[in-house]
Amino acid sequence: MERNFLFDQNIGKLRLSFADNHSLSFTVQVLGSFDPHERTFLWAWDNPSIVANWRREIQAVRRCWRQEPSFTEPKHVIWFDRLTPLLALACKTMGADGVYRCAGDNTSLFLAIWLEAANVPNSDTVHQGQILLHDAGDLISAYDGEMFPIDQRYEAEQESVLTSIEAMLAEKTAVHCRYWQAKDDRWLPGSFSWPSDHDPVERQLRFAVPDHEGGALCVTLRQHEHDVHRIRQVNDDLKIVDQLLEWGNGFIWPKHVAQ
Repeated sequence: MERNFLFDQNIGKLRLSFADNHSLSFTVQVLGSFDPHERTFLWAWDNPSIVANWRREIQAVRRCWRQEPSFTEPKHVIWFDRLTPLLALACKTMGADGVYRCAGDNTSLFLAIWLEAANVPNSDTVHQGQILLHDAGDLISAYDGEMFPIDQRYEAEQESVLTSIEAMLAEKTAVHCRYWQAKDDRWLPGSFSWPSDHDPVERQLRFAVPDHEGGALCVTLRQHEHDVHRIRQVNDDLKIVDQLLEWGNGFIWPKHVAQ
């Protein structure tokens, strides 16, 4: 983990220093700032204190997502865990290599980051990473595709569900075990909810980003919440290995870099 950071707004550069005395430099664009006391987020395109050159890309994202109020309204009252996936989507839209949170005493400044040339992965690594991201999204969609019909049956059969709830949970557990390989069983299915978390109608957006610990993170945005699944290669198969409840301290997602 990085020891400290230095953001120079005059030249649009971020420098991270690590405990083993190596450092990394990034070209940046500013996404916006978050005030944890008021729970407000201000997009950089509406912040005159940010140099215009370093908010150019977020202006382009605003135009790209002009039908989405989250990107077109300048200031939002928002919980931090709802903000994080929006920033990740903004950076994915602008083709950044990652997101970094500069945490201060009173506010957090979020930066889209691009790796300096010396640290850019080779083309084979990038290609393999893109395949992994695509397959990670497909994995979660397939998982939802098997889970949702069970939730539908539960909702339709509530009058007689007491006779079949154990059987339905057993079905969900069997599906879970095919897709997951976790360290513990805290994410094993234990109940039903409606609307279902697996309902494609409830899903607004889904995208995958690299996980700085290896593998991929698949982010699913719904109307009032989101899920972040950690996906890794396990032997010859992709598996879900965890679901993140907290996401966004320091690196949200950087690609692997040369050390």
